Amino acid sequence: MTEKVKKSIRINAQLNTQLVQYAARTGESETLILEQALQRFFADQSQEYEKIAEAFLEKFDEKYKNYMTRVRLAARGADVNSQVMIEILNTLLFLQGVKGEMFLSTDKTEHEVLKHAKETIRERIARFKQRKDFEER
Repeated sequence: MTEKVKKSIRINAQLNTQLVQYAARTGESETLILEQALQRFFADQSQEYEKIAEAFLEKFDEKYKNYMTRVRLAARGADVNSQVMIEILNTLLFLQGVKGEMFLSTDKTEHEVLKHAKETIRERIARFKQRKDFEER
């Protein structure tokens, strides 16, 4: 049996009348009735939070499912493209006989081809964004 704690509470007169009548009708103590009511309240609160969370997730999934799929596919595509580029670069380095100590960071020096490629990508992204923004209007 759990330890009981003495607690004084104030309730309105109408609620008190209902409590006394219910206790008389069921033969249960007022304390037991209040304990059961509070336990049911806290259990219902927990279930209510779960229902709200489930409803939110359903609405989110319903509204953004296609968008999230596109994001996943784009991320996968970017990952695949990065891996392909690494493999190509690795092959070029071996074919050119480049030694490991010949490493040059793009922070220090950047080849003209790389600069041009970055600018091309920036322009392409800007074009896609402009087209997307125009389509959303």
